[in-house]
Order: sequence, then structure tokens, then C-alpha cells
Amino acid sequence: MGIARNIKIGQRLHREGHSLLAKVMKLEQKIVYCCDIPYQASIARNVHFDHNGFGCVINQRAVIEGPCEIQHAVTLGELEAGGPVPVIRKGAYIGAKATILGGLW
Repeated sequence: MGIARNIKIGQRLHREGHSLLAKVMKLEQKIVYCCDIPYQASIARNVHFDHNGFGCVINQRAVIEGPCEIQHAVTLGELEAGGPVPVIRKGAYIGAKATILGGLW
């Protein structure tokens, strides 16, 4: 199962109140794909994670609209706790090992 499908299933489990199953899937995601993509993040269905999102770290408040493509080892986060986080718009391409912190103008 690819990371995009894993994320969608985990999001659905989390929404439906099956938090333990969602946590198990997140643990599997961390072990198998070495990434941290929380189910609270708003990720469109047609976002493509190359190399199954290997090494990606995404803030739980991040927004990723689709379609877009994200390479491996990408970090999307905040500069300071509670600060703005990136909103990735349709058609974006984020290359390998990119780090995007804070809000974008």
C-alpha cells in the first residue's frame, strides 16, 4: 500500500473516532516509509508523493492542494510554535530535500 493511500485511510479512521487504529497506521508509516505525515494535515486526494514520501515531515496544520507532486525528504513546517505553516497550491512541484517553513507570500 502506498503512502497516499495510507494517509487517506488514517485520516478516515481518525475522523470516525478510531484513534487507536489511526495511531497504529501512523506507526507503520513511520517504520516503513520513515516519514511523519499526520492525519490532521489537509492533503488533497491527488497529491503524489514520489518514492512513497520517504523521509517527508509535514506539519499537522499544513495544507496541500492537488494536483501537485512532492519528492522525498521534504519538510513543511513552522518557524516558531503556533506560527504560520505553508499552504501548497495546485500544480506545485516540491523537489527532493526541500524545506519550506512558515507562511508563504
